[in-house]
Amino acid sequence: MKKIFSILALLSLVSPSFAGDTIDFDRGFNFELYRENMESRIPPPPMPHGYVTSRYTTGCHTFRVAPSYSSITTNAVNIESREYINECHYVYVPDPQPPHPGHGHHPGTGPQPGHGNQPGHGPQPGHGPHPGHGPQPGHGPKPGHHKSAAVEMQDTKGQQLVCRERPGRIFNHRVRLNIGQRNLYPWETEEFTVCAEQERVWMSSKRTPYVYNVLNPSFYQINSIETFDLKPLYRNPSDPDENGINVMSFRHDSGYFTLRLGDRWPFEYQGERVRIRVELYKDKFLVDKKLGERTYEFDTANDYEIRFSRDEFGGEKSIDSDEPETRANKKFFVKWGFQRIGNVSTDRYVNKGKTEKINAD
Repeated sequence: MKKIFSILALLSLVSPSFAGDTIDFDRGFNFELYRENMESRIPPPPMPHGYVTSRYTTGCHTFRVAPSYSSITTNAVNIESREYINECHYVYVPDPQPPHPGHGHHPGTGPQPGHGNQPGHGPQPGHGPHPGHGPQPGHGPKPGHHKSAAVEMQDTKGQQLVCRERPGRIFNHRVRLNIGQRNLYPWETEEFTVCAEQERVWMSSKRTPYVYNVLNPSFYQINSIETFDLKPLYRNPSDPDENGINVMSFRHDSGYFTLRLGDRWPFEYQGERVRIRVELYKDKFLVDKKLGERTYEFDTANDYEIRFSRDEFGGEKSIDSDEPETRANKKFFVKWGFQRIGNVSTDRYVNKGKTEKINAD
């Protein structure tokens, strides 16, 4: 009898899945089979302990290099990258407390004598249940769709993830550029951006007419200067200087307009050509009237003089015939722009806008 009670006590400690198996006590209990079964079971996953992640800021600096005909080494600058550590862990969320005993209905709180249905306050005729309005088949409470308060409280139990970010390491980089000899024209500049994140440093060119072979710093050293060596390979034409050609004067005399332009870079563009487009406008109150346009081409020089009449742009044919010639509508101006034709710059058209308005008698 004592042996039977010992077996029953042991079975009370067996896991539900094993205890649920049919046991034939007439054949005895196989302890060796039970031990093998327990050893072969996959242990449950451990409770989550949280995790740690890191993020790093990116620090950048832009080097702006002035025109030069020789090699140049920039000053060293500091670039900083910061680490931020995000630590997350789980905290236990306790179950909501059940209602305290004694907070239900107390004796003596039911309907009091004299407070029942008063005459005239009972159900009125026609307000009772109507035939056909009772509970309909299929519309009652469905099994599993109604949770008690205890079930709702059980849904909130478990672990809650809490995260906190704190600053970590600081990575300081001291960087500079070493640019080999190349020829930059007076209107050209170069921009290079160096960035650092954690221990990694890289460089990119934002604006330069040259293609470079870039040798990055070979390794990272604290308190050292990381130098990027840039060796020029070949040159690509850049856009022309927008302020390279400007208006010197615009006048009208003896029936002709004269537009005179000055070139800032005749030496740099020596042997190349300049194409200039001129549009003649007549000033009007609401909408200026375009009389026409022409294109002129010159060898590069210190200045360019363009002389023309209204007839060359359509003349009086483009002026409204019903508009009388008065002093108020005898003002003219031109819109103009230029292109460089050659190998020094690209042929991008530079729009220079319009000149001042002048009288043309």
